[in-house]
Amino acid sequence: GLRRGSDFAKVVGIEEIKTLDTFFEKAQKYIAYEEKQLAADVRRPKGQEKDEVGPSRRGNERRKEKEIRESKPPPSKFTGYTPLNAPRERILAEVSSAD
Repeated sequence: GLRRGSDFAKVVGIEEIKTLDTFFEKAQKYIAYEEKQLAADVRRPKGQEKDEVGPSRRGNERRKEKEIRESKPPPSKFTGYTPLNAPRERILAEVSSAD
């Protein structure tokens, strides 16, 4: 069945749809509309809407600094890695010596 209260259910209730093909055509258009709306929501995060209202300039700078700090990866525990193109014998030797 149709979801109650959905925009598509309202359209079907308002317009008289005579054929199943017409119904499917309307359904495809509504699906495309929903997908376009979801894509727009993904591109525009929820927090961004609040920023457009107008935070102070100084607060905006602080937010940028915070974003820069958060984007850095944590420091690595290891300093020496086996190259990906190393021969198997060398890799196995390193593994056995690590035990």
